[in-house]
Amino acid sequence: MLEAEWVLRSVYGFACERRFSALEALAGLPDVALEHADRVAGALALARQGFDFSDVMHYLAAVDAGCDELATFDLKFARLPNDGPPAVRLL
Repeated sequence: MLEAEWVLRSVYGFACERRFSALEALAGLPDVALEHADRVAGALALARQGFDFSDVMHYLAAVDAGCDELATFDLKFARLPNDGPPAVRLL
């Protein structure tokens, strides 16, 4: 899904809502099975609030992995809303 989102944004120039709708449509196809579908759904919800889809996917993967902290150089990523582990630390 990360690659599909990147291609829709960078190659085809899809606007945010069009990208997210396309990803949801892809995920909803009867013969498509997503790894971590709940993570994708959560990332799409936060992306619709203005956060970067890939940043949220990485953050939610860290949550699922039980990480205590996630470090980044990206100021916008460091501002992701989070209620607990992992803490996002700006380097």
